[in-house]
Amino acid sequence: PMDLQVDPRNPDRVFVNNYTGGNLLSEDGGRTWQLASRGYTGANLHDIAVDPVDGRRVFTIGRSGVFRSDDGGATWMGLNYVPQNMRGWFTVYGPMGEWYAVSADPHNPGRVLFADEMWGALLLSADNGRDWKVVFRHPDVSSIYGRRHGFKALAFAPSSASVVYAGMSADRAR
Repeated sequence: PMDLQVDPRNPDRVFVNNYTGGNLLSEDGGRTWQLASRGYTGANLHDIAVDPVDGRRVFTIGRSGVFRSDDGGATWMGLNYVPQNMRGWFTVYGPMGEWYAVSADPHNPGRVLFADEMWGALLLSADNGRDWKVVFRHPDVSSIYGRRHGFKALAFAPSSASVVYAGMSADRAR
């Protein structure tokens, strides 16, 4: 699996991430590619989002966590930690299996929505991923095999920052 994201301000600037690990970047509409993964560790990236206001800021998400680049994908830093309002929840349900979807708000710079693969949680950051909190947890999802579901796709509505589209399905282990 791989995901692709076109910079909202520059259609020739394209990011692609892939299962074998890392991101690739094209500055010429896909004719040539360069590795854009320094500082990233892991594999199986699921989603990538370019900040619609500042194209130097890019988020990617996958099996090993959430990563942010502040230099257009040249280097990455991990943002993988447990948000304060989820610490007790992690004690009961265990850690996130994998992170799965990310979307940058086109209306509010620095506002980013993250989702997990199987716990039915949406997490929001208002400061480019430094601090985040759970803003939604599906009430019918549990750690019981067969009741794990996660958000696989996220998008802020272009018309309003208060509207988010989210697609959910059963976790892939089912």
